[in-house]
Amino acid sequence: MNKYLITLVLSFFGLTNLSAQEVTLFDSDGAARAYIDYSEDATIFLWNGTPVALLENDGGDMCVFGFNGNFLGWYEDGI
Repeated sequence: MNKYLITLVLSFFGLTNLSAQEVTLFDSDGAARAYIDYSEDATIFLWNGTPVALLENDGGDMCVFGFNGNFLGWYEDGI
């Protein structure tokens, strides 16, 4: 019984980590302004659902591109 419970709890934590596919982005005042959705592509959305940019891995650096293809900046360590 104890082994079954441990397996169930570990499975729950594994599934929880797999479903964490969004990262909240905060402004300099600490207010949540947007989020990155990793469910398909790394797309940045405003909280109203408007997609605003894409993240692309460029050989180790995460680059931020607008949907028009313009380079906007880098995403490093949550910033």
